[in-house]
Amino acid sequence: MAQEIKVGVRGMTCASCVARVERAIGRLPGVLSVSVNLATEKAFVEYLPDAVSLPRLHQAIREAGYEPVEVAEEEAKPLPTYRNDLLLAVPFALLTLLLAMGPMLLSLTHPPGFLQALAALPVLYAVGASSARP
Repeated sequence: MAQEIKVGVRGMTCASCVARVERAIGRLPGVLSVSVNLATEKAFVEYLPDAVSLPRLHQAIREAGYEPVEVAEEEAKPLPTYRNDLLLAVPFALLTLLLAMGPMLLSLTHPPGFLQALAALPVLYAVGASSARP
């Protein structure tokens, strides 16, 4: 009976890499089909467990020049939450909006420009920097 498995593959950079990994896995006896996705860095393999084992699949990926990764290990990373960033950004963004548009909408005197810059700094550097990190 055939089984399907997802195997992470690190180190692929182009379509040629994908073809190389597909060829390496597809040549193994007992592998029925293989499809490698470059964007997600995952290989989807349908195989016969009696004919080929998971360590042998990993070895074929290593021999092709890439690093196999356990998918459960990849998916265990927690996703970032941006709730605190939002709670920090909204008041300062509204203050910046009020300083910039207030004189036009509410008949207020035009504040000095540096106040708008000061109000925008927490949004740009505290909140923006956290979303720009890799």
